[in-house]
Amino acid sequence: MEAIQAATSVPAKVMGLENESGTIAVGKRADVIILDANPLDKISNIRSVEKVIGTGTLYESAPLWTSVGFKS
Repeated sequence: MEAIQAATSVPAKVMGLENESGTIAVGKRADVIILDANPLDKISNIRSVEKVIGTGTLYESAPLWTSVGFKS
């Protein structure tokens, strides 16, 4: 959990953006990754991205990886 917070809520707080990003709450930006495995079980599960929600749009991860030259 500390590793996840170090990548999300802590930077938002340091940059003074905790009221708009860093955690999931009403009124904050809704940029979210949906994982296929629990990162609390194993931190490398953070790489198991299934879907991405960015600026209100849902994206499948495979086409995103392909668009930047990675094989899915």
